[in-house]
Amino acid sequence: MSWQIARRGERATRETTRSQKNVGRQDKAEQACEELAAACHAFTRVLTRLPRIDAGAREALLDEAFTAVRVAYDAVAFRSPPAVAAAASQLYACVEQSERRALSAAVVRSAMSELKRHWCPGTEGGCDGNAEVCTDERHWAAFMAWELLEKWGDLDDWEQFEQRGFLEDALSLSCALNGAELRSLRDELNWGVLWDELTGNDTRSARQLRDALAAFVDESRRELSVA
Repeated sequence: MSWQIARRGERATRETTRSQKNVGRQDKAEQACEELAAACHAFTRVLTRLPRIDAGAREALLDEAFTAVRVAYDAVAFRSPPAVAAAASQLYACVEQSERRALSAAVVRSAMSELKRHWCPGTEGGCDGNAEVCTDERHWAAFMAWELLEKWGDLDDWEQFEQRGFLEDALSLSCALNGAELRSLRDELNWGVLWDELTGNDTRSARQLRDALAAFVDESRRELSVA
């Protein structure tokens, strides 16, 4: 009889240990999911701020935010149930896509913001606040350059070729961008693709990232009760 009691005690101990391990694994999986969601939120905030950051600091800031996402994703992939890991994989793919274009987008959006800032302010000479009819050639040039960049993605290759000289003249005349900013913008004009995404006119990538993050959070809540 005593050996039966002992065996029951051993079995209960093993079951308790197994249960504790399962709880521990779930706790770690939940924590990993929370950390991935937080890292993705931080990453999207960096994307929003990047055009306003000094150009020399953008790459390091982006790399730090993206590395945090990658580390958190690796933990989720290792610790989570298959359904959560699959949702995390889709989320990470969206983050990777945004990261690849982030620096180019920051160059273009920063340049357009500077051009817009140099529109007719209504405070100098013949300025009346209307950039389209302003008599100050710098302000008019800034407006024309901004307007052309805004629709650059709608132009075919031949139209871009025809308009490139006018754009260069307007950029130079506006005095809105310094030499480094002009060189970076020219690089994007020469090699940039998916122009509407760089300007922010095409919001598909941002929407895909937002939707993937929401889907991951929903899946982790369903599978792991993540808060």
